[in-house]
Parts: sequence; structure tokens; C-alpha cells
Amino acid sequence: MSTIRFRSAVLDRVRGAAMLLVILGHTMIGCTVGAQNSFLYRVIWSLQMPLFFLLSGYLTRYAKPLPNARALLRQLGRRSLQLLFPFGVWSFLIRGLLFGQRSFLNLAWLARHMDSGYWFLFSLWVISAAYLLASFLGGKVIWKRPQIAVTLFFGLLLAILGIVALWQGVEFLGAKLSLYYASFYFLGVLVGRARDRLPSSGRGRTLVFAVSFVGWILFLLKFDFFSAADSVGSIALRWVSSVLGCSAVFLAALELKRWRSDPLPRRVLRWIGAHTLELYLVHYLCLNLIRKAPAPDCESLSGATLILLNFCLTLGISAFVTLLFSRTRFLRFLLFGKTDKR
Repeated sequence: MSTIRFRSAVLDRVRGAAMLLVILGHTMIGCTVGAQNSFLYRVIWSLQMPLFFLLSGYLTRYAKPLPNARALLRQLGRRSLQLLFPFGVWSFLIRGLLFGQRSFLNLAWLARHMDSGYWFLFSLWVISAAYLLASFLGGKVIWKRPQIAVTLFFGLLLAILGIVALWQGVEFLGAKLSLYYASFYFLGVLVGRARDRLPSSGRGRTLVFAVSFVGWILFLLKFDFFSAADSVGSIALRWVSSVLGCSAVFLAALELKRWRSDPLPRRVLRWIGAHTLELYLVHYLCLNLIRKAPAPDCESLSGATLILLNFCLTLGISAFVTLLFSRTRFLRFLLFGKTDKR
């Protein structure tokens, strides 16, 4: 399948909310103590990355078929420019050379510590490349329901990744992360396929929202998934919890779509959603510029104040840098792998 240009205000707002959660989570654990034990961090951790992968999978519904190998290679090249190119520039050039974080220049170390940097870009590239290849292969199979073939090929490619993980270790090239979040990506694909058959309004959607939201909160109150060991049962419960939370967020965003007014907070959220790649890359360099020694407790007044100050500062600087660099076509391409004009 071949991607097409598409922009949705609803999806941008959801993406914007997920980006704010990422910045908030990184701020909390960087300038206070005990943040990872707080209920707020459980909320953040259960939503931020699953939302991004679900959205990426959902957007495949706006894609065109891949008629030949040339189209496949063109799309793989485009995804590599969108994801791998910024990953390489920011890992090696920006953080490795300019900021002197030499570990990012050690490929052997980086391959086994992907979560120390921009793992999201690499994992999303792995998953989306696998789905593109599966879509191409599935389109070549003479079958009454080609989507089943696509699913089988996608599962086969993920199984190969799983074998590599067993051979080299689950941390190798972020295989553990890619395999886990591939399930959210594919769930987004399924939701995208079924979108036109889902209730657009009424009691049905309200009931689904209520059940999803209550179930999600109950899971978070009962289980600390962040601290739990990676057992099969824990991973399964964590996955269900995140799916419920993402469902509640999506349905809430769809309900807000019915509002005719477009106040400033919604416009800001939409802008953040349209520039998540830039903010994701930049915000790592301006996290927690204000620190206290010793670091205050996350749930204290001092800790909450410090988190709020650092969060606003990081978001403001990241947005300014994004606007500044995006004004120059060369920098926009070099730093963010983007060639379009905005």
C-alpha cells in the first residue's frame, strides 16, 4: 500500500495530546523523585506510545494499493526518509557529535540500548516497513480476501523479528519494543478498516466510551504495570489497559469534533499534533533545565511546581526551535527529513 497525504483535525489533536504526555512524563522522572510510582505517571505511560502506534496503523486506511515493486520501494524510501533519516541525524550528529554523548556513536552499544534515544522512530520504521511489505505480498496472492493474506504476511515478518530477538536478545535493535507496539499498530489498522461500520454518534458510542474509561481507570488503580515484571499475564493486562485508555481518548476526541467552536487550546493541540516529529526530537535537548538539589518528591507542592515550570519551559523552547528551524528548507530537511512546505 502507498501512503497519501492526509490531515485530520481529530487525529492531530489526539497526536498532540500524546506528545504532551511524552514531554510531561519525561519531565516528571527527570526533575523529581518517586514520579514513576505516581498514579499520574501510570496514566501517561499507559497512553503515550500506544496512541502513537495506533494512530500510525489507523492512517493506513487512507492508503492506495502498491501495484508493483517500484511503488513498494518508493514508499519504503519515503518512510526511511521520514523516520530513519531523523533517527540517524539526531542520534549520531546532534547528540553524538554536537552534544558529546559518545555512546550514541557506538553502534554496538546503541543497538542494545535503543530506548536510550529515539527508539520510537526506529521501531515505527520497522513496523511500518513490515506492514508495507506484507501489503505488497498480500496483494500478489490470489485470494478472495486479500486482507487475510496481508495479516498472515505481517505476522510472519513479526515472527522473523521474534526469532532475531530470541537469537540476539530482546533488547537488540529494540525488538521487544517493536514486537509489543506492533500489536497496537495492527489494531489501528483494523479500526481503520472498520471505521465506516462503527457508530458515529448516539448511545452506542457513549456506552463504549464509559466502559472503556471506567475499565481503564480500574486497571490503573489495581495494577502498577510500569514496575511489574514482563510476564505474559502482566503484558496482556497492560495491553488491555492501554487499549481501553486509547479507546476512551479516541471517542472523547470524536465527541469534541461536534463542537462548532475552535478555541485556542484546541488549535494549539492541533498544531502540536501536526509537529509531533519535530517536538519529539527537539524536546530531549531542553528537558528539566530547572533543577533542585535534592530533587523534591513528585507529589509534593514543590515537586508539582517544578514539574509545571519545566514542562512549560521544555514545550515553549521546543515549539520555538521547531518554528525557527522549519523556516529554512535545508534545516527542515536535514533535521526532520521533511521536504513539504507548511
